[in-house]
Amino acid sequence: MKEFDMLIIGGGPSTRNAVKMMRQLKPDVTSAVIRYDKTMINHCAMPYALEGGEVTLEKIVVSDQRLFKWKAELFVDKATHIDPKDKIVTTENDKFKYQKLFLLTGSMPIKPPIPGIDLENVFSLRHTEDVEAIDKALGTAKKVVVIGGGYIGVEFGSLVRKRGLDVTIVEMLPHCMMATLDPDFCELAEEELRRNGVTVLTNTQVTAIKGKDKVESVEVGDKEIEADLVILGVGVRAETSLARETGITIGKTGIVVDNRMRTNIPDIYAAGDNIETRCFVTGKVKPGKIGSNAVVEAKAAVLNALGHDRIFPGIIGPSGTKIFDLCFGMVGVGKGQAERDDLEVFTGDAETTSMYGMIPGTKKTRVRLYFKKQDHTIVGCQIVGSQFLAGHIDMIAQAIRNHLTVEDLTTIHYTTHPELTPNPATHGIMLAAEDAWLKSRKGF
Repeated sequence: MKEFDMLIIGGGPSTRNAVKMMRQLKPDVTSAVIRYDKTMINHCAMPYALEGGEVTLEKIVVSDQRLFKWKAELFVDKATHIDPKDKIVTTENDKFKYQKLFLLTGSMPIKPPIPGIDLENVFSLRHTEDVEAIDKALGTAKKVVVIGGGYIGVEFGSLVRKRGLDVTIVEMLPHCMMATLDPDFCELAEEELRRNGVTVLTNTQVTAIKGKDKVESVEVGDKEIEADLVILGVGVRAETSLARETGITIGKTGIVVDNRMRTNIPDIYAAGDNIETRCFVTGKVKPGKIGSNAVVEAKAAVLNALGHDRIFPGIIGPSGTKIFDLCFGMVGVGKGQAERDDLEVFTGDAETTSMYGMIPGTKKTRVRLYFKKQDHTIVGCQIVGSQFLAGHIDMIAQAIRNHLTVEDLTTIHYTTHPELTPNPATHGIMLAAEDAWLKSRKGF
């Protein structure tokens, strides 16, 4: 039986950062990773490997040197049982004894109960094998239907469209990307998709996938859409089967952990897509299954496992996406979550440009900030337009983390350069904060 101080079940970004921190904090630590997948890929980059351009499957594979560099051993195997009393993990081929165990098992694509979903050329997008199979099928496909208009759905749809294929996105909600963007920003995303030839059907539900052996069409209401390839982009669910069998508490959306990433069983920690996350602002359950959250959560888990008291206060969730030439960024709380969580907010809006107005190629940029009425602290931001928006989103993430107020943001310090920013007087965050500040002085 192999023995390790730190044993990880998983293989995504949380795993890679966990082994790094283990070695940095305790150079003599023994660590190992049990991973089911033979190779790991960067999930966010998967749609780009299917665009048919320079980003190939080989380029999105994550090298295992990211583990070996930090002297972690890797076992490509499937964990089948955890004995928390004797601290033993059993796999299909071996047994491992641990001092501390980390469940970083990630998530799996949601497979809705649609008739015909098991037909050939109906794909989910999660593993290396999925990308290989879809890429091969795209070589002969002409008509593609994407079920789901979230991040993966719109990114896949826009990138595959660049291959010249006929693409339809079907979304059951009133708008694509409605889980993260305000309705008017969602409409901008849909307009950009349609402008580039993607058919977008909202308020529409797929009732069946039809074909003999291979998909031939998708049924929506009383009509059918021809399709020779279907992508399921309806989201992911936490992979909790092993945890559940071990007696670990499972919530509505994943493994329940405390603010130090501990499960209800001593010396077993969890982080990443498989846990139930809570909003930094409201403290209520909020989906947060993205790699950047997983990395921070894993670091907190390792710190606490090694005796450092590190509280993880909840997710802030800075994120972004690009649809053809239009970029979207979002962080914290928006209109939908504020309403669901009974959070009273007020907003500030601004419209500016990505660069100085006289620079060729400058783009219109819209900024919306959300502030809590109770104390005027910043709780959210959405931006659309500029390719330089990631820095703004990250800035607001730190502002949320440090409870900055609308007054603070009216006097932020920022960079200015003709080709990199708006001119000094028209920084979008500053202007949106000023708009919100004036509203607050007038009683909203």
